[in-house]
Parts: sequence; structure tokens; C-alpha cells
Amino acid sequence: MALRGCSASLIRSVPPQTPAELRVIVVPLDLSAGYVGGWTDSTSSCALDMALVMPAMLLPSMLLVILGPRSIVAILAIAIIYLPIPARVMRAAALLVTCNKHVAGARS
Repeated sequence: MALRGCSASLIRSVPPQTPAELRVIVVPLDLSAGYVGGWTDSTSSCALDMALVMPAMLLPSMLLVILGPRSIVAILAIAIIYLPIPARVMRAAALLVTCNKHVAGARS
């Protein structure tokens, strides 16, 4: 019920240039990590930081060399490069909403 009410803000918070495959991964993963907090939020943040540290051309080059020059490998490489950007937006949105009083009241 609560997700249905905020669907418009969820759609607008993910940048439109984000690939559809990435939206399927990012939205549930980072919304749940931001809402739950604790070690899940720390783990997802650490993984996103590691993805941000990788140079943008090194990861696709490594994947193409290891897995071969196929189109699915190229799509995955591009999706992994752009993963941290909308993930940070979704996590920030979840953290902002979870500190509201009505969410704290619903949790208890």
C-alpha cells in the first residue's frame, strides 16, 4: 500500500537514462537497504563504493576479455558502471523517508 502511494516519486527519483535492467536491480535493493539500515545498508554502500572506485573503462575491458565479445557482456558492463549513480539516489530517498515520524510509528 505504501509503495503504491509513492510510485510517482520512485519513478522520478531514478534518472531516465538509467537502463531498465539497472532499475530492476537498484530500486528494490537500495530501497530495502536504506529502510532496514544496519549491516545491509553498510554492505550495499561498501559494494557501491567499490563500484565507484573502479575506472570506467577497466571493468568493461576486463569483462569483455574474460567472458568474450558478446552483446550481453557489453550490456552488463555498462549496467555495472552506471549502477552506483541511481543506487545512491534511491538510498538517499529511502533514508529521508525512514526518519519521518509516520514511518517510525508504523514500525512500532
